[in-house]
Amino acid sequence: MFICAAFTGVSFLRDGGPLFVTLQLAGCGYLLYLGQLFLRHAGQATLTPREPGVARSARGWLNSLGMGFASGILNPKNALFYASLASMIASSGTWAKLGYGIWMFAIVLAWDLAVAVAIGNPRVLRRFARALPWLERASGLMLILLAGAVLTHLAWR
Repeated sequence: MFICAAFTGVSFLRDGGPLFVTLQLAGCGYLLYLGQLFLRHAGQATLTPREPGVARSARGWLNSLGMGFASGILNPKNALFYASLASMIASSGTWAKLGYGIWMFAIVLAWDLAVAVAIGNPRVLRRFARALPWLERASGLMLILLAGAVLTHLAWR
Protein backbone atom coordinates (compact mmCIF):
# COMPACT_ATOMS: atom_id res chain seq x y z
CA MET A 1 0.00 0.00 0.00
CA PHE A 2 2.80 2.42 0.86
CA ILE A 3 4.58 1.73 -2.42
CA CYS A 4 1.41 2.54 -4.38
CA ALA A 5 0.67 5.64 -2.31
CA ALA A 6 4.22 6.94 -2.58
CA PHE A 7 4.53 6.36 -6.32
CA THR A 8 1.12 7.76 -7.23
CA GLY A 9 1.95 11.16 -5.85
CA VAL A 10 1.59 11.48 -2.11
CA SER A 11 3.22 14.86 -2.43
CA PHE A 12 1.40 16.39 0.51
CA LEU A 13 3.95 14.63 2.74
CA ARG A 14 6.60 17.25 2.08
CA ASP A 15 9.51 17.53 4.49
CA GLY A 16 8.63 20.13 7.12
CA GLY A 17 4.95 20.27 6.15
CA PRO A 18 2.38 20.12 8.95
CA LEU A 19 1.06 16.68 7.99
CA PHE A 20 4.57 15.25 7.72
CA VAL A 21 5.57 16.69 11.11
CA THR A 22 2.35 15.31 12.63
CA LEU A 23 3.13 11.88 11.19
CA GLN A 24 6.67 12.10 12.54
CA LEU A 25 5.40 13.01 16.01
CA ALA A 26 2.83 10.18 15.91
CA GLY A 27 5.56 7.80 14.75
CA CYS A 28 7.80 8.92 17.63
CA GLY A 29 5.00 8.31 20.10
CA TYR A 30 4.50 4.85 18.64
CA LEU A 31 8.24 4.09 18.81
CA LEU A 32 8.40 5.25 22.44
CA TYR A 33 5.39 3.09 23.28
CA LEU A 34 6.89 0.02 21.58
CA GLY A 35 10.31 0.65 23.13
CA GLN A 36 8.97 0.76 26.66
CA LEU A 37 6.89 -2.37 25.99
CA PHE A 38 10.01 -4.22 24.83
CA LEU A 39 11.94 -3.12 27.91
CA ARG A 40 9.12 -3.86 30.35
CA HIS A 41 8.30 -7.31 28.97
CA ALA A 42 11.79 -8.50 27.92
CA GLY A 43 12.25 -12.18 28.67
CA GLN A 44 8.56 -12.93 29.27
CA ALA A 45 7.77 -14.31 25.82
CA THR A 46 7.99 -18.02 25.17
CA LEU A 47 8.57 -19.49 21.76
CA THR A 48 7.57 -23.06 21.19
CA PRO A 49 7.92 -24.80 17.86
CA ARG A 50 4.90 -26.42 16.30
CA GLU A 51 4.95 -30.18 16.15
CA PRO A 52 6.20 -31.45 12.77
CA GLY A 53 3.38 -32.40 10.47
CA VAL A 54 0.76 -30.36 12.36
CA ALA A 55 -0.90 -28.14 9.81
CA ARG A 56 -2.11 -24.68 10.65
CA SER A 57 -5.80 -24.03 10.05
CA ALA A 58 -7.02 -21.59 7.41
CA ARG A 59 -8.22 -19.33 10.21
CA GLY A 60 -4.72 -19.38 11.72
CA TRP A 61 -3.22 -18.35 8.39
CA LEU A 62 -5.76 -15.55 7.97
CA ASN A 63 -5.07 -14.28 11.49
CA SER A 64 -1.34 -14.36 10.80
CA LEU A 65 -1.85 -12.56 7.49
CA GLY A 66 -3.98 -9.92 9.23
CA MET A 67 -1.38 -9.43 11.96
CA GLY A 68 1.37 -9.09 9.36
CA PHE A 69 -0.65 -6.55 7.38
CA ALA A 70 -1.46 -4.53 10.52
CA SER A 71 2.20 -4.61 11.54
CA GLY A 72 3.27 -3.28 8.15
CA ILE A 73 0.59 -0.64 7.71
CA LEU A 74 0.98 0.73 11.25
CA ASN A 75 4.77 0.87 11.03
CA PRO A 76 5.71 4.54 10.47
CA LYS A 77 9.11 3.48 9.10
CA ASN A 78 7.43 1.98 6.04
CA ALA A 79 5.57 5.16 5.13
CA LEU A 80 8.63 7.35 5.60
CA PHE A 81 10.92 4.98 3.72
CA TYR A 82 8.70 4.68 0.65
CA ALA A 83 7.79 8.38 0.61
CA SER A 84 11.48 9.35 0.66
CA LEU A 85 12.31 6.75 -1.97
CA ALA A 86 9.48 7.96 -4.21
CA SER A 87 10.78 11.52 -4.01
CA MET A 88 14.09 10.33 -5.46
CA ILE A 89 12.44 8.76 -8.51
CA ALA A 90 9.61 11.28 -8.91
CA SER A 91 10.81 12.29 -12.38
CA SER A 92 10.82 8.68 -13.64
CA GLY A 93 8.19 7.51 -16.06
CA THR A 94 5.15 5.42 -15.18
CA TRP A 95 6.72 2.17 -16.39
CA ALA A 96 9.89 2.79 -14.39
CA LYS A 97 7.83 3.47 -11.25
CA LEU A 98 5.82 0.31 -11.87
CA GLY A 99 9.06 -1.64 -12.25
CA TYR A 100 10.50 -0.14 -9.06
CA GLY A 101 7.28 -0.89 -7.19
CA ILE A 102 7.17 -4.52 -8.32
CA TRP A 103 10.86 -4.95 -7.52
CA MET A 104 10.43 -3.49 -4.00
CA PHE A 105 7.35 -5.59 -3.33
CA ALA A 106 9.17 -8.75 -4.47
CA ILE A 107 12.27 -8.04 -2.35
CA VAL A 108 10.24 -7.34 0.79
CA LEU A 109 8.07 -10.42 0.19
CA ALA A 110 11.17 -12.61 -0.34
CA TRP A 111 12.72 -11.30 2.88
CA ASP A 112 9.52 -11.84 4.89
CA LEU A 113 9.14 -15.38 3.52
CA ALA A 114 12.78 -16.19 4.32
CA VAL A 115 12.28 -14.98 7.90
CA ALA A 116 9.09 -17.03 8.21
CA VAL A 117 10.82 -20.18 6.94
CA ALA A 118 13.78 -19.64 9.28
CA ILE A 119 11.56 -19.07 12.31
CA GLY A 120 9.58 -22.18 11.36
CA ASN A 121 12.74 -24.28 11.79
CA PRO A 122 12.77 -25.72 15.36
CA ARG A 123 16.57 -25.45 15.67
CA VAL A 124 16.57 -21.79 14.61
CA LEU A 125 13.60 -21.13 16.88
CA ARG A 126 15.41 -22.61 19.93
CA ARG A 127 18.48 -20.46 19.28
CA PHE A 128 16.34 -17.40 18.75
CA ALA A 129 14.42 -18.10 21.98
CA ARG A 130 17.68 -18.09 23.97
CA ALA A 131 18.68 -14.71 22.54
CA LEU A 132 15.18 -13.21 22.61
CA PRO A 133 15.35 -11.41 26.00
CA TRP A 134 18.52 -9.57 24.96
CA LEU A 135 17.13 -8.82 21.52
CA GLU A 136 13.99 -7.39 23.13
CA ARG A 137 16.02 -5.16 25.44
CA ALA A 138 18.28 -3.98 22.62
CA SER A 139 15.28 -3.35 20.36
CA GLY A 140 13.47 -1.39 23.07
CA LEU A 141 16.51 0.78 23.69
CA MET A 142 17.07 1.38 19.98
CA LEU A 143 13.43 2.34 19.39
CA ILE A 144 13.54 4.83 22.27
CA LEU A 145 16.85 6.28 21.03
CA LEU A 146 15.47 6.58 17.49
CA ALA A 147 12.36 8.39 18.71
CA GLY A 148 14.57 10.68 20.79
CA ALA A 149 16.77 11.46 17.78
CA VAL A 150 13.77 12.31 15.60
CA LEU A 151 12.27 14.48 18.35
CA THR A 152 15.61 16.27 18.81
CA HIS A 153 15.81 16.85 15.06
CA LEU A 154 12.28 18.28 15.02
CA ALA A 155 13.02 20.53 18.00
CA TRP A 156 16.10 22.03 16.32
CA ARG A 157 14.20 23.00 13.14
